[in-house]
Amino acid sequence: MKAFIAYPGSKYRVFWDLIGGILILYDLILIPMKVFEMPETTFLITMDWITLIFWTGNVGATLTSGFVKQGVTIMSPSRILFNYLKTWCIVDCVVLGPDWAFTILASGSGTESVKMLRMLRLARTVRLLRLFKLKWILDSINDYLDSEFMSIITNIVKMVLFLLAINHFIACMWFLITSDSGDGLNWIKKYGYEDVDWSMQYLTAFHWSITQFTPAGMEVNPTNGTERIFTLCVVVFALVGFSYVVGSITGSLTQLRGLSEQATK
Repeated sequence: MKAFIAYPGSKYRVFWDLIGGILILYDLILIPMKVFEMPETTFLITMDWITLIFWTGNVGATLTSGFVKQGVTIMSPSRILFNYLKTWCIVDCVVLGPDWAFTILASGSGTESVKMLRMLRLARTVRLLRLFKLKWILDSINDYLDSEFMSIITNIVKMVLFLLAINHFIACMWFLITSDSGDGLNWIKKYGYEDVDWSMQYLTAFHWSITQFTPAGMEVNPTNGTERIFTLCVVVFALVGFSYVVGSITGSLTQLRGLSEQATK
């Protein structure tokens, strides 16, 4: 049985984790964007099936891969199973069970069932629990890099993507609280974004989100109490979050400069 157990640092496992990280980022981008009433396309349906099949197969891949505990690589099948039951088993059950059920029901009932589509979107929101696995995947990929230069570059890219992901979530929440505000005045109605394409609505919300982290400005501003409270919360969060990201990037750039000076000497 041990002959079928892969080492956690093997190329096969790192490549598998890399695909998993890409699919998690895909869910991270797409699932919050469901608030913009995106049309169901063949690409989106295909990616949903690919994601579902991959994470189902990931259960078997996890049970056939060793893990590292306190610096020791564990390759025992029984200990791998016990470790999986203590860690990712609950997440996989919570995510994969409803995801398979509602996907099959939705495909059988047809896309005309609005209620079924809403239940399917709610079930897919649970996929965001895999964000806890993303950090572990990034750490395993970073451990595979034996170059300090590449490790620093990877950290800079990670911080930039982290900042963009935060702005993406804030943009979707900004649109969500506005679309749920009822018949009252909101920024969508005031600035004429009711009848425009969903992509333009998203780009506008994303632009507004970025301006809260920088001194830049734009024409969209809060128009009611709920939007203004949300804006204040975002600005306070941006004071801390943006400083942390900028500080991390600055530290990485300082390390790069140090490596360059050492190579020059």
